[in-house]
Formats: sequence, C-alpha cells, structure tokens
Amino acid sequence: MGNPLSPTIADIVMDDLLDNTFMELKRKFNIDTKFIVKYVDDIFAIVRRNDVDTILKTLNQYHPKLQFTMEPETHSRIPFLDVMIHRKNDSILLDWYSKPTSSGRLINFLSAQPFKYKVNTAKNLIHKVLTISHKQFRDTNINKINNILKSNNYPHHLIQSLLQHKIIEIDNKHSQIPTCKTRNDTKRHHSVTYVPKFHQKT
Repeated sequence: MGNPLSPTIADIVMDDLLDNTFMELKRKFNIDTKFIVKYVDDIFAIVRRNDVDTILKTLNQYHPKLQFTMEPETHSRIPFLDVMIHRKNDSILLDWYSKPTSSGRLINFLSAQPFKYKVNTAKNLIHKVLTISHKQFRDTNINKINNILKSNNYPHHLIQSLLQHKIIEIDNKHSQIPTCKTRNDTKRHHSVTYVPKFHQKT
C-alpha cells in the first residue's frame, strides 16, 4: 500500500487469479459465470446461487494471503463501488450509492476557494449521481443532491440552476435518435503501394 506500483501489481495478480480460477471452475465443476467485472480487488459477478460456495472456496485457494469475502444480494439489490445494482425481473437498474458512513463533505461554498472550483464541485456531484442512476430514481437522488449541497452551504438558486441544466442535457441526449449515414456519406479507405520518389515530398 502506498507504493505507486501497487494498483498495477494488484491488477496483474487479480487478472491471473480470475483467469486461472474460472478456468478451474469450468473444468472441475462445469460452472459458468454469466457476468463478471472487477475494480482492483472488488468483484461483481452474476452466478447461480448453488455455485456461490464453490466459487468462493476456489478463489480462496489461489493464495493463502489472498482471502475473499462474499456479499450476496438482499431484496434483489447489491452495492458495488458507488453504484447500487437492482435486479428487476430480467433487467438490471443502476442507482447512485454512498456508504452510510459517508460524511457528504465537499468544498464548502463559504470557504476561501475560487468560485469556479465550488461550481465544478457541485457540477461533478450532480453529473455523477444523475448519469449513474436510472430515471426512476431521479427524484430521490435530486433530494439527496439538494441535502448534500445545502449542508455545504451552496445557495438554493445555484443548486436548482445546475440541476435543471443537467436534467435538460440528459433528457435531450436520451431523446436524440441516431441517424444512419447514407451510402453517399460513407467514407471508404484504400491502401496504395508505396512508390519511392513518387510519394516522397520534394
């Protein structure tokens, strides 16, 4: 910990661990993972309930100093980093998540900092929360944003202005229908054999 190489080494070890572990799970137990993603040593996976204990045991056999714990979903949801993952029928919905121990402390609006830093702090919070989350969680998250920014002394009119601007931006982006290029607009690239002197700049 603290060494600049630590994240890189952790990624290398985790990649090797996952490659070997899941090959072993497939070979020995015929266990397939429907979906898996990792961030350093945090792993989110979709697997069959009956396979969970076997997967955890196999992961913990990779090295005695690397021991994993498991957190199953509760009430069809589970947190992963700053995202709350909801399972709804055959779909997955994402919502912004912060730990209960989070202080919610940001650059205070009354602090002696450049105004643009304060505005960007609010913008970054709003952008992260609203772009991570599914639209059905928007009202709840707007209340959370309001509470966090107000507790850091951001004025009401600034919060509402930034929220409104971001909501319009997100809604406009979702309403845009991608246009297909016609054949006439399609660019084509061809390779040409290099001819000495002919291609050289004079």
